[in-house]
Amino acid sequence: MFQITFTDTDLIEAEQVQAGLADLTKREEEVLRLVMEGRSSPEIAAKLGIGIRTAEVHRTRIMDKLGAKRSVDLVRMILVDQLVLSLRAFSLPASALYTRRRSRRRLSARGRRASRLQRAGVID
Repeated sequence: MFQITFTDTDLIEAEQVQAGLADLTKREEEVLRLVMEGRSSPEIAAKLGIGIRTAEVHRTRIMDKLGAKRSVDLVRMILVDQLVLSLRAFSLPASALYTRRRSRRRLSARGRRASRLQRAGVID
C-alpha cells in the first residue's frame, strides 16, 4: 500500500509556495508548466519562441520566488502543494496528513504537531 507522509516543513512550504505562485507573471506561469512537464530550457525557449537565456532567466526567477534551489526541488514543492490543497478540498482533518504510527508517544507527538500547525493557520 502506498502512503504519503507530510512533514511540518512540507506543510509550511506549501503555504510559501502558494504565496510565491501568486507573485508569478503570466510568462513565468507558462515556463513553470513546461518545467513541470520535464522540459529543458532549450525546449522551453523553442516552445515559447524566446531565447534560451531568457528561458533560463524565467526559470531562475521562478525558483527564487518559490525558494527552490534545483528544478527537482521546484517540482517536488509544487506537487506537495497540490496534494495539500487536494486534502484541504476534501476537508480532511489535520491528523489525516500524517501516517499512523504504532507508538503512543509518536501518536501524541503527531497530535501536538497537528495542533501547532492548526494554531499557526497552516492547516484546517
